[in-house]
Amino acid sequence: MGTRSIDTSQLKEHTEELKNIREEISKVEALMSEGKIEEFSNIEKIPPKRRPTESSTELYARARMYYFLNDTIEYLCKSPYCSKERIMQSQYYIVIAILSSYLKGSDAFVLEAPTGVGKSIIGVIVSETLRKYIGGSQFSYFLTSSKMLQDQMERDAKHFSLKLAVLKGQANYQCLQNGKTFVERECSDYSIPKATETMECAKNCGYIQARLRAMTWHGAIMSYAYWLSSMNFVYEKAGDYAPFGIRPLTIFDECHMLSEIVQGMFQQDINSSLIKRFTLLHDLLLQCNIDEKIILWSLSEIEQIKTKITQLLDERISVNDMFEHLKKLCDMIGSYTKVIIGVCNKYLPDDSSMWIAPQKRLDNMSDNMHKWWLSMRYFINENESNLSYIVKTYSKDKLGNVTMTLRTLQEPQLIKDHVHKYCQFSIFMSATIGDADVFAENIGLENYETMYIESQFDYTKSPIYIVNPPISMSMKQKTQNMKELMYRIVHLTENHTQERGIIHTGNFEIARTLKEFIWEHSNCPRRFLFYNDAFQKAEAIKKLQKNFNGIIVGPSLTEGLDLKDDLCRFMILAKVPYPTLDEFNSKKMKIMPDWYGWKTVTTIVQALGRGIRHKTDYCTTYLLDSCFSMIFQKERVPRYITSRITSINVGRIEQQMLEMQDEADGLFNYRTEGVAAVVPKDEKKETVDTIDVEAMLQNSETKKQVEDDKEEWDDLPF
Repeated sequence: MGTRSIDTSQLKEHTEELKNIREEISKVEALMSEGKIEEFSNIEKIPPKRRPTESSTELYARARMYYFLNDTIEYLCKSPYCSKERIMQSQYYIVIAILSSYLKGSDAFVLEAPTGVGKSIIGVIVSETLRKYIGGSQFSYFLTSSKMLQDQMERDAKHFSLKLAVLKGQANYQCLQNGKTFVERECSDYSIPKATETMECAKNCGYIQARLRAMTWHGAIMSYAYWLSSMNFVYEKAGDYAPFGIRPLTIFDECHMLSEIVQGMFQQDINSSLIKRFTLLHDLLLQCNIDEKIILWSLSEIEQIKTKITQLLDERISVNDMFEHLKKLCDMIGSYTKVIIGVCNKYLPDDSSMWIAPQKRLDNMSDNMHKWWLSMRYFINENESNLSYIVKTYSKDKLGNVTMTLRTLQEPQLIKDHVHKYCQFSIFMSATIGDADVFAENIGLENYETMYIESQFDYTKSPIYIVNPPISMSMKQKTQNMKELMYRIVHLTENHTQERGIIHTGNFEIARTLKEFIWEHSNCPRRFLFYNDAFQKAEAIKKLQKNFNGIIVGPSLTEGLDLKDDLCRFMILAKVPYPTLDEFNSKKMKIMPDWYGWKTVTTIVQALGRGIRHKTDYCTTYLLDSCFSMIFQKERVPRYITSRITSINVGRIEQQMLEMQDEADGLFNYRTEGVAAVVPKDEKKETVDTIDVEAMLQNSETKKQVEDDKEEWDDLPF
């Protein structure tokens, strides 16, 4: 079956479909009143994923589905947190489309719906309706990309009294016996099932009880990583004995991240710090008074492992030679870790509570090395026959450690093998899917239908300004335009002195340059909040919440931030957030030429969504890189974004900021023919002319810059 795209801007056809369904239901109800067929709940079930062929059978199937849908809605609306009016107005027709797709035999449904539509409640309604329709208890998985989304789903489940259980990674739970994380639990010698049966504390253990609920309740809410591990490494081996198996419905929230998550899960990293780990492992053997013969053997083996790691990290070797080295390293580490695990079993006391610190570290490190070896062996077995698709890239951290990363270019097949293989019917949901067919191609999806929902937010107070005269931050021109960019950023922030905001820099280079620039040119440099790593980023977000006019600055703020209301009233995108053009992405573009543009647009849309989180929220946005105009021409961008685009002219900011402050303030009252100006908050909005992208591009200066940017874009190795 091919794809079918449903655009809610064309509701006539969809309304007709609902009308037909209601007519069919009326026929069934008439037959019921005459006693000619049984009640809906007793009608013979249609096997999952089989499209009904006979008209009467199809009618019964749709009637049963309709019955259970309304039953589910009535149940949910008993909760004070659920509005039947909102469901019927905003979500009902989306649910109908998904359920109809299921009955037609689709493998998946791709839904692009903006923030505020209620994707979580849509997933809940579909899950509960299909569960009643098919039967069974352990029915669905809800997969999320962040703990924040898991917590949100858990709150919704409690509000509606649904059997949806959240299960997070073991590090998120505390052991009641030793106060450490469950990863370092007191009962680490026991498997989880054995600990559940034998440990007295199991009945109060946070992780064990959450796991039991996720195993037995109707739906399990978990991270992508947890589900991928459960399916590929546990279910694949244990089959029906695994705690989590294949379920009739799997819902992928924030699905635009799926490719990156799967790649990250199944790539292989070789780091020079491995040499230090094996050295430490040998030192621990010495501290634990292990037999001298084993010590000498260990020293010899580690020297060979070090040599092989060094050979692997040589950037000059070919992929074929690298893979031969990798296989030999895998064999060496496998043999070494098995011996060390045997040594631990022989020489360490049976009672782990009697272990001294080096013994604990030895046992833990040998176990981690063994898991790493299993991961490496898995990667080799999966990719040995397709070496031409393997790409190796190198990176270096602050400590000088070199990492070689191995990834496959066969991304669609990778996702088929590790995701679709474990799904029956799937729903892929996100606010930033972009071109649904490109998304489906990227993840190897074939038998699917799509639906695009236009945003219903009020954007009248949320303009998107493209700043003129245009400056490009492309690779060729960023150096000459960097200083002008800095002046523009500072000047725009000082038009929002009493508001909090966010600056998406696109890379750390711009962030570092701005950090130095503000101390000489900003009236309030301390309001800018910078970060270098995940910890500093979390701290910067906390400071933003406490600072009435703080501005968080960085290149990785496009995902996972909920800056609603006064937490973000203005936003600056300094540069188009193109994917990094490393060797892997360059080769990927040749195989999937639409991917690069698609990924760029989804990142832009995600960034724009950080400051508008509900219907009455608002945020002013400034786009400083002229390459944005080219993106809006070349790629499919949602209408709720393109309809808000306006241009402003800031003139020569560098010159004006060096003059008197009153002259600089007058900049925001300056207008040029055919181009709108930046408007102070106390002026009427009517003074800003909203124009579409095509009209804006008629400006000769803008048009020339866009043509230059397009020429550079076309030079990319597609």
